[in-house]
Amino acid sequence: MVIWEEPVLFDESRQGFLEYSPLQILSLKSQDGRQTYHEGEDFIVAEEEGILRLTRQTRIPSLILTNGSGPNFSRFTDLGGNTLLFAEGHLLHDYQIQVHYKHNYTKKGKPLHPIHFHAGDLTKAVHLLETERTLRIALLGDSISCGANASAITNTEPFREPYFRILASLLSNTFSADIHLENYSKGGETSSYAKRVLPSIIDSDLDVLIVAFGMNDATTMVPPVEFRKNLLSVIEQVHKYKPLCEIVLVAGLLPNPIWSLSNLPYHYAYLEEMHRLSSISQQIQIVDCQTLSSTLYKRKRYSDFTGNNINHPNDYMHLQYARLLFSLFK
Repeated sequence: MVIWEEPVLFDESRQGFLEYSPLQILSLKSQDGRQTYHEGEDFIVAEEEGILRLTRQTRIPSLILTNGSGPNFSRFTDLGGNTLLFAEGHLLHDYQIQVHYKHNYTKKGKPLHPIHFHAGDLTKAVHLLETERTLRIALLGDSISCGANASAITNTEPFREPYFRILASLLSNTFSADIHLENYSKGGETSSYAKRVLPSIIDSDLDVLIVAFGMNDATTMVPPVEFRKNLLSVIEQVHKYKPLCEIVLVAGLLPNPIWSLSNLPYHYAYLEEMHRLSSISQQIQIVDCQTLSSTLYKRKRYSDFTGNNINHPNDYMHLQYARLLFSLFK
């Protein structure tokens, strides 16, 4: 099996971690693809452990993530009180390397199964795509759903689109359909925002509503019961005014586990509430990016998947979002 473009960031330890033990490294490249790095010259490989280590003369950049100085370390701390790097824009993107390698689904000599993508089934939406060749989607979320830290949004190579645009392209190309996606997301918002903006959404034609909140709810410690009430209000209003509309609840990626404001128990509780809500109707499906991210963080490091080192995805994770959402339409 070959993995293409797996992201790896070398931090102050000068090490990078692969998801699987590599049988052969095919290439290491910068995110923009302009720079190619060479085994023995820039890095050495510990195959069994799935670890890449920088050489003394390496051209591969490494980045300090904790206990640094300067404006990027002035806002957040980790669970131990150490300063934690926080950088919007494309700083982390510039340090994340693309690794292409062969593997046989093992890590440290033990089988490591691939993560399968399948969220559920949006039967009405698929029927529309196959018969009418058109679909109207509304997206409602926070900064992640605004496209935060996707390279197209930060205007840096390779200009990869955020997850919702990837999803629209996949649907359009797969079904030869016209996809109309309206994005009502707003950075910094919690699930209460969904209730406020919903009237604007249900006034328009709508086949699928994607609701993606939780990150800011957890940071501000919104009680799980309140989170559930906010989403339930949206569900009830949509079912009242758009009874044929299917609803997707997105449990987003987990934030940096060592961030002092990660509040992971809140994220776990929100996912449980989403599962309770999904039992209301077959027209409600869950896309669980939370469990996906939790699994990936155990195999690699959070810094490989983030765009700001705190709570935003990079290009790779935007792609995983899109893949999980697309699995609803298969």
